[in-house]
Amino acid sequence: MERVFAYLLIFIVEGIIAWQYFEYLYEAKTSTLTRFLSFSVGYMLAFLTFLLDSIPVNAAVMCILNAFLARYNYGCGVKTAVFHGVFLEFGIVGTELLANLMLVALGYDFSAFTYSTVALLNMAIISKMMYLAITFLGAKLFQKQKHPGEEPGLTILFHSLPLFSTAAAILITELGFREVLTRATEIMMVITITVLLVVNLLSVIVYTFMRKSNEANLALQLNVQKEQAETAYYKAMQEQSENQRILIHDIKNHLQTMAVLAKAEQNEKIQDYIASLTDTLTPMDSVFVSKNPILNMLLLRYREECKACGIALESDIRDGESREIDAADTTALYGNLLSNAFEAAQESQEKEIKLSVVYNPEQEITVISVVNSCSNGVKPDGRGGYHTTKQDGKLHGMGLKSIERVVKKYHGLSSMHYDRENQRFSHVIQLPKP
Repeated sequence: MERVFAYLLIFIVEGIIAWQYFEYLYEAKTSTLTRFLSFSVGYMLAFLTFLLDSIPVNAAVMCILNAFLARYNYGCGVKTAVFHGVFLEFGIVGTELLANLMLVALGYDFSAFTYSTVALLNMAIISKMMYLAITFLGAKLFQKQKHPGEEPGLTILFHSLPLFSTAAAILITELGFREVLTRATEIMMVITITVLLVVNLLSVIVYTFMRKSNEANLALQLNVQKEQAETAYYKAMQEQSENQRILIHDIKNHLQTMAVLAKAEQNEKIQDYIASLTDTLTPMDSVFVSKNPILNMLLLRYREECKACGIALESDIRDGESREIDAADTTALYGNLLSNAFEAAQESQEKEIKLSVVYNPEQEITVISVVNSCSNGVKPDGRGGYHTTKQDGKLHGMGLKSIERVVKKYHGLSSMHYDRENQRFSHVIQLPKP
């Protein structure tokens, strides 16, 4: 009965690892409750199948089960789901074999695994620690693009923890074998490495939750930016429409006045009247400065905000042949660039922002440049970026990560520079043509 319970625990751990593995790689299409129930029921059925004691059947069931769970809960393609199912099964078999051989090398009698529950648990826990390390290193390699919610330092810690924990578990086992191997010693070894395994599983769950939460916050931020840009755009369109109606009304009055003067043959007065109109009329700002409507919205929004704050906003948009990016990425890229520039310029002495989007046909790259006044100063972060000194540093950091995500997605380059003498901060992005 003890051994059945031990095997049940092993399957529970494997189920948790597989669940978090898919959570790391893909966006779920089912609810959290549905995923929990599907993995729980699936791995319980796999456990019952395991009791039949047929290695080929058990291996096939595990491959099919994980492929089904990936397909059902995450919308993976059939081939992709099968690949992950096979990968996870190879991970289970490989780590169990490795842990088995390692314990035998340290002094365990191979036959102990067949009659000793403690020996079985010791081997199983170490193997699952290895399994956790291998699966999430694999997940890191398999992910198609960097997730915007990933913290570099936290990511390194997360992927390093299972490796260090596995090494610690092996060391604890080796130290245990230096003593007289009693049942009490075995139990203490099992308890110690079990704690390590639990800590690792909890770290996986917490890390996945934090990353999903950061992604959700970023998505919310982008949605707010888009809504604000759309509001500014339609407001500008409304104002322009109203200005056009006024202009048409004024033109009618001017024509009527000139008609009266012409009827009276007052040619000199007509010329003077036309000259006065030429001096008073100023060209209207065009709503459409870019071929990208989202960029138009953003520019109109920040044009109004800059005008209210006394910031000089200049834009040079020549994007006729530039790299096309989708609406969400446009919002993330330009929205965060302009937001960061606006916040810095707002607090600076010389309030100025210059945005340029120019396509270089020789190198086939689109160069996006934002230069803004910045009196508060910035500090290099040692990774090619800068630390902010603003109170909303966390939000500012999220904005920079969002920009970085878009740049990497389109295989571009990003560089930042602060000119302390002139108090100007520049952010230059190069996006190659696909």
